[in-house]
Amino acid sequence: MKNKCCAIIVPLIAVVLLGALTISAPAAEVSASTAPWKFVVLGDSRGVNKGINEAVVKKLIPAIINERPVFVLFTGDLITGGRNKKAMSDALINWRAQFMEPLLSRGIKVYPVRGNHDILEDDMPRSNALWNAVFAGAYALPATGPVEENNMTYSFVWRNAFIAGLDMYRPGLSHQINIQWFETQLAGNTRPFVFVFAHEPAYDAAGITAHKDGMPVNPVQRDRFAKDIINAGGVMYFCGHDHWYDHARVAVEPGKWLHQFTVGTAGAPLRTWGGKYREKSVKGVAHAEKFGYLVVEITGNSATVTMKGLTQSGVYIDLDTFSYTAPRKGQ
Repeated sequence: MKNKCCAIIVPLIAVVLLGALTISAPAAEVSASTAPWKFVVLGDSRGVNKGINEAVVKKLIPAIINERPVFVLFTGDLITGGRNKKAMSDALINWRAQFMEPLLSRGIKVYPVRGNHDILEDDMPRSNALWNAVFAGAYALPATGPVEENNMTYSFVWRNAFIAGLDMYRPGLSHQINIQWFETQLAGNTRPFVFVFAHEPAYDAAGITAHKDGMPVNPVQRDRFAKDIINAGGVMYFCGHDHWYDHARVAVEPGKWLHQFTVGTAGAPLRTWGGKYREKSVKGVAHAEKFGYLVVEITGNSATVTMKGLTQSGVYIDLDTFSYTAPRKGQ
């Protein structure tokens, strides 16, 4: 496993490189088709143009299309929310028109999950109905989740990969996922690659510009969640919430590292970070404060992850690269 960072990464973190990393695990079986394929990850597109940062979104869409991914995972905070139901509905419909539809028209599926700005403040039940009304029909998400989280929590498979999108905003259970459903899904999975995404980080950054309301609010469930991913053969977790790109790793169990990719880079106001995490077990790999998107390319049993950052000149450059071979469950 290798990791590389470009010189333009924020200097404070650019020096935190782990060199040659290795996952010692036997190769897992793959599906009959081993042709390369890819998907894109990003989140946090909220802004002031009917709920989104239209200028950034318009720069992201052609670049994503040019990547030719099979699908896009969107890690929440599609819009700037609030208390007004109609305004929020209009904003979500605008996100659907500006972000989702151009990709769907090119045959690229889009799978969003909710962020904290995608729910009506203090009104979870109406938020559920609002989300389901917008993401219905041709825009509906996989109907594979628990009944009470239909269209908000879901899973699907593509070739040799299992993908789970998790909602974190059930009434009375914010910052938590449906761990029982998640574990049942993992138990039935036979694909070697496991990719999981939600809005909030499992491991929070520290400092006044970082959120402090991620999954560590419920550390027992968070630790169980991280171990579930690793023991199912997963290596990565995708999230947003913090408005930057950050790649960190944590020793979930002896010799087993979970790599967390925070990709809150789709237009929400970028923030500056001091480079520390709230927990000492978390180690920084790469960090950048730029808009952009993450590309995951699968070739056989190998995965390569590349962060593409948007420069002031409008050109996308590689900010971070990470590669690994899919391990077997529990290895």
